[in-house]
Amino acid sequence: MKRIGVFLLSLSFLLVFSYLSPGHAGEVRGVTKDVVKIGGIIDLTGPVAGQTRFWAESWRSYFKHRNEHGGINGRKVKLIIEDDRYSIPLAVAGFKKLIYRDKVFALLGPTSTGETKALFDKIKKNKMPSFTASLAEDMTTPYRRYIFTLAASYEDQIKVIFDYILGDLKAKNPRIAVVSPDDEFGKTGLRAARKWAEYLGLKLVDEEILSHGALDATSQILGLKRAKAEYVIAHEGAAKLASLVRDAKKYRFSDTLFFATYYGCDEQVVQIAGNAAKNYYGVHSFNSWYDDSPGMRRLLDVSKKYNLTSKSLIKMYIQGWVQAMMLAEGIGRGGDNLTPDSFVDAVETIENYDTGGICGPITYTAESHKGVRFCRVYKGDIEKKRLKPVVDWRTPLE
Repeated sequence: MKRIGVFLLSLSFLLVFSYLSPGHAGEVRGVTKDVVKIGGIIDLTGPVAGQTRFWAESWRSYFKHRNEHGGINGRKVKLIIEDDRYSIPLAVAGFKKLIYRDKVFALLGPTSTGETKALFDKIKKNKMPSFTASLAEDMTTPYRRYIFTLAASYEDQIKVIFDYILGDLKAKNPRIAVVSPDDEFGKTGLRAARKWAEYLGLKLVDEEILSHGALDATSQILGLKRAKAEYVIAHEGAAKLASLVRDAKKYRFSDTLFFATYYGCDEQVVQIAGNAAKNYYGVHSFNSWYDDSPGMRRLLDVSKKYNLTSKSLIKMYIQGWVQAMMLAEGIGRGGDNLTPDSFVDAVETIENYDTGGICGPITYTAESHKGVRFCRVYKGDIEKKRLKPVVDWRTPLE
């Protein structure tokens, strides 16, 4: 009798554990014959929401369009988005809700490098395919089976900036400085700048910290001016880039060239800063909405259908659109018997995927989940308040 009691107690425990786990035995979390659930974690109301909220808009418009045209392999996509406010605790809380309560199949986001690193173990343990917003090199190096990125890494982008300054501009002994926030995103960019400067036999003349919550960039501009910086690599978001170039003009430091990495390369900078952005450059892996290509024309047609205007179609929106496109491609290739592992295997068959001119070719393999290494250098067009490419697609010089 005692053995029977122990057996029944153990069986009860197993049944409860099975019920509380992300998916019941024999089921695939977030997948039915009619629906696949996708989660999103993004800053909708926090310090960088002025840019990142457009990710959510692109995800919604892309999947709404797919659902109106039959879904993916007959399954409609249900998108559930959580607001992380650019905060690690809220990102972790959002992840737990999405996996344990909503039981989503895959994830778009979260917003920051620090948030994604905090979720590394949970993503792996729960086999959560994730297209993260962070482009830090250590998102995909070493290989992480369930994490994918979509654009050139911050390290690749900063190397392209060095290549452009030394090669295209033919600068001799350039005085290069860096501005970045004091968080994991900022530290990633600063480490990359230090690495490439040392590799190229250069020394950074100044390193300035500009936090996401800073109201202006006066002290940073004065520091750069004292250091006599000729080129400034700004690893910041668009709002901070606008502050930098405006305050540079204010303090008569506007002859210096400012080079933004990915999230600072945006039309918003030119629109906000105006004439102060005359020496503003940026590096990005995606074209702008006004680029005349088949893929961008299709994006525009669909987005206008949902009453989105050009003010919404910033480069964040373009990136989010292609994120959703790649997630849908993996689900489609995963077939009827979709699982997290069949999804990963399917994405790893994507080779030289053509977006119709939205970005360079996209490739994933079983060794690399960095989808794109190509990027372009753009310059602010003051008259049109746009960004114009000054080079074709390129990767860092070896």
